[in-house]
Amino acid sequence: MALTGMILFIFCLFYPNWRVYVIEKSEIEILGKINIIKVESTLLDNELDRASTENLKRDSVSSETIKIRKNLIPISNYTYEELAHYFKDKQFRDAYEFVLDHEQQFYGNNKRGEETDEIRKKNDKIRINLVEVNNLQDLAAFEKKRAGYISDMGLIGRFITALISILGFIFWYVNYQSVQDKILKQQLNIPVRPT
Repeated sequence: MALTGMILFIFCLFYPNWRVYVIEKSEIEILGKINIIKVESTLLDNELDRASTENLKRDSVSSETIKIRKNLIPISNYTYEELAHYFKDKQFRDAYEFVLDHEQQFYGNNKRGEETDEIRKKNDKIRINLVEVNNLQDLAAFEKKRAGYISDMGLIGRFITALISILGFIFWYVNYQSVQDKILKQQLNIPVRPT
C-alpha cells in the first residue's frame, strides 16, 4: 500500500502538469493558425476588390463597342469557302487582324472573370478554414477548462495518495516491522518494552 501510494503520488505530481502543458501548447498553435488565416483572408479580399475594380473599368465600354459586339458573328459560323473569299480582300484581312489584336475588348475579358472566380474559390476556402479554426478554438477553450479540472484533480490526488502512502508505511511498520524488531531484540537478548 505504501509503495502504491508513492507511485500514485508521483503520477499525480507530474501527469496533470504535463497534460496542462500540452493543452496550452495546442491552444497557442490554434491561435497562430487563426491569425494566419485572417491575414490570408484579408489579402485575398484586397486582391478580389482590386480584380473587381479592374473588371468594372474594362466592362465600362462605349455604346459603339456594345453595338459592334452585337453584330459580331463567330468565325465558326462561316464555311471554308466563305472565309477563303473574304480573306482575299485586304481590308477584311486587316479588319480581322485588328479584331484578333483587340479580341478582349470586343468579347470581354474572360481571363479576368476566371481569375476572379479563382480568387473567390480561395476566399471561400479560407472562410471554411476560419470556421474550422473557430471550432478548434472552442475546443481549445473546453480543453483549457478541462486543464483546470485536471489540475484540481491532480492536487486532490496528491493529497489522497500522500495520505495512502503515510497510512501504508504506518500499517507496514505496525504489522511487520515492529514484529520483526521484537523478534530481533529477543534474539539479541535486549529487553523489549510491551506495546
